[in-house]
Amino acid sequence: MAVEIADPGSFESALFTEAYTIDKKADGLLYFSYITLMTIGYGEIIPVTTIAQKATILLGLIGQFYLVIITAVVVGKYINFARIENSSK
Repeated sequence: MAVEIADPGSFESALFTEAYTIDKKADGLLYFSYITLMTIGYGEIIPVTTIAQKATILLGLIGQFYLVIITAVVVGKYINFARIENSSK
């Protein structure tokens, strides 16, 4: 949203017509953010300006780091729980 507010027209889509205001684009851009974070990338919303492309790359990288961190926390808790179980026997 910040990129679209700062540089209108940074994202293109068949979903966004000329009548779409920034308020109406908010739902589409939120959807785009989640799809990018999850690295699904359907492609119906496209970053067309350089700043929008760089922000999209950053968003995709954040999604990868988020996945790695969540996995590490879950595995760490599992290993810690297994150690506690084994030490109590």
